[in-house]
Amino acid sequence: MPFLASTYCDFVKGEAPLPKQRLALWQVPGIDGFGAQKMGLGESEFQFVAVRYGTPAVVGAWALAVQALQGQVIAVVNDWGTAYGRCLVAKISPPRYRPAYGQGGARGEIALEGVVV
Repeated sequence: MPFLASTYCDFVKGEAPLPKQRLALWQVPGIDGFGAQKMGLGESEFQFVAVRYGTPAVVGAWALAVQALQGQVIAVVNDWGTAYGRCLVAKISPPRYRPAYGQGGARGEIALEGVVV
């Protein structure tokens, strides 16, 4: 079951890569070879797209709950059941609403961006 923190979603699409070792490389004129310095872990940006179907009231309440996650470190479970912990939510898009006939009447979609800390 897909979740953003403790907020249920019908779909959560995306993946969060594990932090990777960052390196700073340099060359000095007149000296053969390269220099390198380890800079710590990074390059772990993610983007998830969450979707919820239901009545307009349910989808509206869901959108407010998801928007309140900005600035928090959360756990995310995507459509495949893969769990990602320590996801810092840096940006949440405005919700997009559409009619969803046969699915409760409404469909909401929100994109989340951030980094794994």
